[in-house]
Amino acid sequence: MKIEISMLDVVASALILLFGLYVLVQAWQFGITSETGPGSGTFPLVAGTFITIFSVLNLTRSIRTHSTKKSVDPTDSELDAPAIHAGELGKVVIIVTLIAIYLALFPILGAFLHLPLLMIAVSLVIHWRTDLRWLVTIAAISVLFTIACYYIFEIFLRVLLPEGPFGF
Repeated sequence: MKIEISMLDVVASALILLFGLYVLVQAWQFGITSETGPGSGTFPLVAGTFITIFSVLNLTRSIRTHSTKKSVDPTDSELDAPAIHAGELGKVVIIVTLIAIYLALFPILGAFLHLPLLMIAVSLVIHWRTDLRWLVTIAAISVLFTIACYYIFEIFLRVLLPEGPFGF
């Protein structure tokens, strides 16, 4: 099964726009500021703003490209357009699902406890490898990245993020 990329781009851009708006709503619920500085919603506000802006730009470009292709020659664009296979689309769906699960567990497990698991899972979805050296490397990168995020947001910026069961 092949799906035309220009149409998929329109749909994906619209879904990412909805996701960006969801992140903005969640940011306001977490709180943008606190008495000690930036609140736990500050980073989601910045991320959600960028996601929303760039998805609107991409959606606009995608709609223009898709409508231009259809107006030139509808039969020709379907034959010559690059396509994505169902397996590749499945990877995208799995990654989006993993991120949604991470976000759903965010208030329960905190920001950092399950971040390495998300990174490892996404890496395995993108390129499945089971050799020990690669798995150890990706696990080390995931843990070091999580520690860096902890120090940047919790220690340096003092962003009030939801705490997990172990206090971080």
